Amino acid sequence: MTDSLERDLRAANPLRSRRTDPLSARAEADLASILSGDAAPAAAVTPLRPKRRAARFAWALAAVAALTAATVITVTTLSVNTPPSVAAPPALDATPIDEPLDAVIDRLASLAEEHIPAGSSLEQVLDYEAWYSDVTITPTETTHYVQPVEIRQVRHADLSGTFTTTAGRIRWGTPPPDGSAYEPGSIISEDTFAAGEFPTIYPTPPPTDAAEMRDYFAVASWDPDATSGEWFAAIESLAYDWKLDGPQTAAVLEFISTLPGVEVAGYVTDRLGRDGIAITTTTRLDGAFTDTLIFDSSTGRLLSSEQVYRGGLKQLDIPYPTVFSYVAWKETP
Repeated sequence: MTDSLERDLRAANPLRSRRTDPLSARAEADLASILSGDAAPAAAVTPLRPKRRAARFAWALAAVAALTAATVITVTTLSVNTPPSVAAPPALDATPIDEPLDAVIDRLASLAEEHIPAGSSLEQVLDYEAWYSDVTITPTETTHYVQPVEIRQVRHADLSGTFTTTAGRIRWGTPPPDGSAYEPGSIISEDTFAAGEFPTIYPTPPPTDAAEMRDYFAVASWDPDATSGEWFAAIESLAYDWKLDGPQTAAVLEFISTLPGVEVAGYVTDRLGRDGIAITTTTRLDGAFTDTLIFDSSTGRLLSSEQVYRGGLKQLDIPYPTVFSYVAWKETP
C-alpha cells in the first residue's frame, strides 16, 4: 500500500486508531484487491459498530481511503449487486458571490483575525459531527440511512485525554428493523489516553504563515505535490487535531488561495443550519469528487467539510452526483 493511501486512510477516520498502529492484514489485502480492480465482497471484516453485522463490500474500504468519512455497507446475502441509491443529504444550495476568489479569501481571513482569538494552546477541546451511510441489503429489500456520530475530543498539554463518540439522530433514510441502528445519544465508544498516548496527526500547533503550510503538512506525510482536493482533505484532517485560532485560520485561507482549480461556490447553509461561504475544488482522483470547505460568513471560522461523488470510480458503484460525506465542527465552550 502506498504511503499516500495509508495517509488518506488514517486522516479519513474520525473514529481514529493510534497513528502508529499498523493496518490489519485483512485491510491490507482488501485495499490491494480494490486497487487492482479485483475487489470482491468481503466475507468477514471487523465491524465498525458493535451490533449485528454480516459481510461488507470491500469497496467500502476504498471509500474510507479516498474520502474523509466512511461508508458502511452491510449485506445479508452476497449474491446481489450494490443498491441503486444511497441515503445522503441533499446537495448544498449555493447563492453565487460576485467576487473573485482572492477577494473572498481576503475577506474571510480578515474576519477570522478579527473574530477568532489568537494564541493556540496545547490544551484542545473539539466537538464535531461526522456521518456514515449504512446500506443493508437482503434478498427482498434494500434499506439505507445516515446516522451521524458526534465526537468530543479532549486533549491535554501532556498528550493525555479522552475521545468520546456518541450516536446522533438519524437524518436521512430509514434503518432496518433489526436494531442495527444506535439509539441517539448512546455512547458508541469512550477511550482514555495516558500522558503521551493521545493519537495525533499533527503534534505541534499549525503555523500562522501560509508560506509554512506545505512544510507543516509534509511532516504528517502529505505529498508536497498533492492535488488541491488532497490539500482540502489535509485541512480537514488538521481540524480533527486543532481548533484553529484566528491567525491559523487566516493562514489556512491564504494557503487555499494559492492552490489551482479552486472556486467560490457561493453562500450556503451548512448541515447544521449555519450561514457560510463554500469554497470548492474538483481535482482529486481525476475529478471523481468535489471537495468543499465551508467558512462562517460572519467570522471566517471553518464550519464544515464535505465531499460529493461525481462518478468515474469502478470501485464505487453508486449513483452520482451523491453527497458522500461531511464533517461539521461545533462551537466548544
